[in-house]
Amino acid sequence: MEAPPFFCYALEKLESDDKGANITRAKEDCDMCDSESTFDFDDCDCVSDTASTTSSTSENTALVKALAQILVDTVVDWKDDGRVQRSLLATATGGNDAMDNVLPETALKPSSTVTFLRDADFVDRKPVLDQIDQKCAIPASRRLRLEDYTVGWVCALPIELAAAQAMLDEQHHDLPQNSDDANTYTLGRIGDHNVILACLPAGQTGTNSAAAVAMQMKSTFRAVRFGLMVGIGGGVPSAEADIRLGDIVVSQPGKGHGGVVQYDFGKSTPSGIQRTDFLNTPPRILHTAVSKLRANHDLGKSDLLVHISKLGGLPKFSRDQAGDDALFEAVYNHVGGSNCTSCDNAKKLQREARPVDTPEIHYGTVASGNQVMRDGAIRDQISSEFGEVLCFEMEAAGLMNSFPCLVIRGICDYADSHKNKSWQPYAAGTAAAYAKELLLAIPAADVVKIQTVDEATRGKCSQCSST
Repeated sequence: MEAPPFFCYALEKLESDDKGANITRAKEDCDMCDSESTFDFDDCDCVSDTASTTSSTSENTALVKALAQILVDTVVDWKDDGRVQRSLLATATGGNDAMDNVLPETALKPSSTVTFLRDADFVDRKPVLDQIDQKCAIPASRRLRLEDYTVGWVCALPIELAAAQAMLDEQHHDLPQNSDDANTYTLGRIGDHNVILACLPAGQTGTNSAAAVAMQMKSTFRAVRFGLMVGIGGGVPSAEADIRLGDIVVSQPGKGHGGVVQYDFGKSTPSGIQRTDFLNTPPRILHTAVSKLRANHDLGKSDLLVHISKLGGLPKFSRDQAGDDALFEAVYNHVGGSNCTSCDNAKKLQREARPVDTPEIHYGTVASGNQVMRDGAIRDQISSEFGEVLCFEMEAAGLMNSFPCLVIRGICDYADSHKNKSWQPYAAGTAAAYAKELLLAIPAADVVKIQTVDEATRGKCSQCSST
């Protein structure tokens, strides 16, 4: 296991206070050292850098956190019997008061020796780390293992990736990849889940590009259990679905579909294109989490706005920067320019203002294809053929059969000729916020019990090409 920051300094303090306990560890295990020899504390840059700054209360708290992480995560790696006395920590960090502010008495009791086990017998390890994270404000940056990541989050555009990164509770160090994996990943944690963020290559949107990114991700991160396809999409407003810009659409099986349909794929017949594909549904764990989230929202229990506020300090993602929400008649085409200032206002549809200007969430069918939908009449025609589509996008159909995932889209336009990019940042933020709230509703213990993506899709690839 890679050592967390402050590891060298923490070991120096423990060694000096343990009066010859002969605690040693190879420097190659410290992510801030270059030498491969046993620790020489006088020669370790991270020791000298931190030792001079640990006198203040905040730095002591930071060191307590580092020491606690070492105790909980790595103690048995560097001391054979896995036991450490609390009094040593108190001496190293400024007294028992400092420890009491971070660790509960149930985890470490004064002047006692506590055994920390690396298995299920030590049930208090997670609550201890949770309390450490809540009470210690130090930027966390850890290096985990490839097999520690269980959730794959795919984006198509850099603005979507930026919104996703803002949702991370903790960002982790990069990890080595296979030479044939061309993806660039952002690694981090949301709640109890270790998450991989990946974005499609610049300028390469579409189902094929999405499939390639997902296949490389699941090849590198073999413990991934499910995916989330999160980003922007074009809404399909109707009498049944009052979809507005900034709203969120979540794929959900129904009306004979698995939640996502590929509308531009099928067989040519004299009467037109006969669509023959059937895309898989997301894993059951995502369906049950959506049900839980919907129930919470019905009871007024939602942190969606809290998560959206994480982007509040970035003007680009502000709702105020997005502009007006104008919906034109489906058959009325845009009149030149990058905005609708020249379009006929008489062709705008009049809609009742919402009492609260917050995003609403819609559940149903997402239409996916390899071309941008920018025609209101064709949009409505395809929606009718599939029994009411809520959203158009360009990537999900490339994932569903090879990378089981839930599709979450923030509505940035109405998939008509009036589409522009002004709503994209805000819509990307609302989709990312919903994805975070969804993950926080899923117990991490349940995730590791289900099949990996590779196990769930093994042998199914032939179905993708059989049509």
